[in-house]
Amino acid sequence: MVDATSRGKRRSYRIDLGQDLCVIGVRIATKDGVTTPGWVFDVSTDGVGVRVPTRDASRLCLGETAEIAFVGERVGRPLTLSAVIRDHRPQDALHRIGLEFVDRRKFEESAVSGVLHALFNRRGAIRVGPEREGSISVTLEDRESGTRGHGGLLDLSVTGVAVLVSPKVEARFRTKDRLTVTFGLPDESLPLHLEGAVSYRTLDKKGVRYGLVFDPARSEDFEKQEAAIHRFVLDRGAATNRRRKRPALNRPRPGFRS
Repeated sequence: MVDATSRGKRRSYRIDLGQDLCVIGVRIATKDGVTTPGWVFDVSTDGVGVRVPTRDASRLCLGETAEIAFVGERVGRPLTLSAVIRDHRPQDALHRIGLEFVDRRKFEESAVSGVLHALFNRRGAIRVGPEREGSISVTLEDRESGTRGHGGLLDLSVTGVAVLVSPKVEARFRTKDRLTVTFGLPDESLPLHLEGAVSYRTLDKKGVRYGLVFDPARSEDFEKQEAAIHRFVLDRGAATNRRRKRPALNRPRPGFRS
């Protein structure tokens, strides 16, 4: 993966493809007109790690800017990005190459709707929670009746959300199988407004956990909202990794609003 130490900061949260490393291929085109094939093995918002045949690795020079195109059956619309070659690591018959995206925003906006959306769904989407439990308030609504209630966000992924509600709020929605959720995310100027199917209700010591699976067809501007969630997931994953070795802190219990 990208050698983030060269930029004086920690590596951003990345997704390791594991057994799926050959599912998404790449073509790395350098300025001399040579194209080198390879396979993605991990990815973050900062860059991508690929494996290329060792015999071809010498074509890719450290510090050189190349055009990397994602290819394969699971690639939706074509995605080509400029990236700087930052890292070389020999590994038997394959060579690991780390590339840093030149335009991180272009990657973020394209990943969810195209190439990398599949990565989050291959074994269940990666879920993260807010920095402080109960710090993100969620409004739940039944569109048919107009009934509303409030809860606290427990975890979030690009495919769904878990919300903690009070027994009083649960009583309003216990017969509903579809709900709309509205909540804000750090660094996002507009709140998210998504419709989803209730996948589970579970009694918890602190209340009732609601799980919802987002419905892209019934959620307006879903790709834009999904991209915002994607950024939040990666940023929270990076923060979690940085604190992994720190002692746990006592967190306040989330409060409820009716």
